Amino acid sequence: MKIKKIITSALLLGSASLLLVACGDKDDNKKTSTETTDITSGEGVSTTSGSASTTSGGIITSTIDPDQPRVRPDNHYEYNVYYASPDGSTSSDGKDKSNPGNIYTLKNKLKPGDTLYLLPGIYRYNQRINIGAEYIEDENSWFGGKQGAYINIRPENETDKVIFDFSDMPFDSNMRGIQVYGDFYHFYNIDVRGAGDNGMYIAGDHNIVEKCNFYDNRDSGLQL
Repeated sequence: MKIKKIITSALLLGSASLLLVACGDKDDNKKTSTETTDITSGEGVSTTSGSASTTSGGIITSTIDPDQPRVRPDNHYEYNVYYASPDGSTSSDGKDKSNPGNIYTLKNKLKPGDTLYLLPGIYRYNQRINIGAEYIEDENSWFGGKQGAYINIRPENETDKVIFDFSDMPFDSNMRGIQVYGDFYHFYNIDVRGAGDNGMYIAGDHNIVEKCNFYDNRDSGLQL
């Protein structure tokens, strides 16, 4: 029998390997959801409860392929694909793999259901990458996905190695590597190292961080 484990919260200190789900809800009246991953097989499972129609026991469970964007047939999104690389051009729209874009440019183009493929290599930055809004006070204008249409940020191939290296950052509490003030993002199979504070800091809801590694950061590798 497969064993499934739901991790509801975590802090990763210093150097650690991660398989985790970050989830939450700003409104107690909203439907809440938990996303988890089969530890043995990598098979994704979504469990939803709340105002949606349910089976007996009040739980709906469905199987999700973690290697595909989260798609629900009643959503009508474009599901665009973009490509970024360590030396990607800020003038590229990222649509052509042979002319990849820069993550700082492309991250704000991402809409529900879109995927940003990170070509292999070391992404060396000395400035924070803000995913969603730059400040938490900008909550009303956050970028993000939707239930059933996550924004995916990941390597194109399972064997591709993608490393975000922030080693040039000074040691400072504002020097987080990746800061997520947005909802419904799925980060998959990336490394984050050397940040001046947290490797990744998440303040949004319903975000998934899966098969990511955090090490040599100067505060918690991942902080929720």
